[in-house]
Amino acid sequence: MNIMARINARKIVLSYFYQRNFFLYSFQQENIISDVLFANDIFASEKEQYGEEKEAFNQQIQKTLNQNAYELLDYIIVNFFDQWSKDTIDMDYIFSVGLKINHYHEEIKSAVNRYVDSFEYEKMSMMNQALFALGYIEWKELRTEKEILINEMIELAKRYDETGSPKLINAVMHKIISQET
Repeated sequence: MNIMARINARKIVLSYFYQRNFFLYSFQQENIISDVLFANDIFASEKEQYGEEKEAFNQQIQKTLNQNAYELLDYIIVNFFDQWSKDTIDMDYIFSVGLKINHYHEEIKSAVNRYVDSFEYEKMSMMNQALFALGYIEWKELRTEKEILINEMIELAKRYDETGSPKLINAVMHKIISQET
C-alpha cells in the first residue's frame, strides 16, 4: 500500500463527506436558504422575492444529495484535487470507503451517540461528523488497525477542525473500536 496515496484518498473522501453534511444541513435549515438568497438580492424582502427561489434552491440541494456518489467523488477529484494524478490517489480506498456513507450513516450516528456525554452527533460540527464517518467506515470496511486509524483521524482533526476535536475524535473512536469489535 502506498501511504501517500492512502492519505490523499482520505482527504478526498473527507471532503466529500463534509460536502454531503453541508448539503444535508442546508436542506434542513430554512434560514440558510433565506440568507443565501437574500445575499443575492439585498434589497428585496423575503416575502416579495424568495418563494420560487427557495423551492429551486431546495431542489438543487436535493438533486446534489441524490446524485451518484461515484460521480460526486470523481467531480471532487477532478475539480478540487487536480494537483494529484490518479496514480497518487488510492482509488480502491475511495470506492471502499467513500461510496458507503449512505449505508453506514445511521449506524455511525448511533455508535457516536453511545459514547458521547454532553451532546449528540447531530450537534457536532460538520467536520467532526465527517471525521467520524471517515474513521468508522474505514474501520468497518478495511479493518485498519485501531492505533493507525485513530492517529490519522486525530491528525485530520488537528488540521481541519477546532481545538477540542482531536480529543473528541480520540476518545470516541477509541471507545467505538474497542467496544464494538
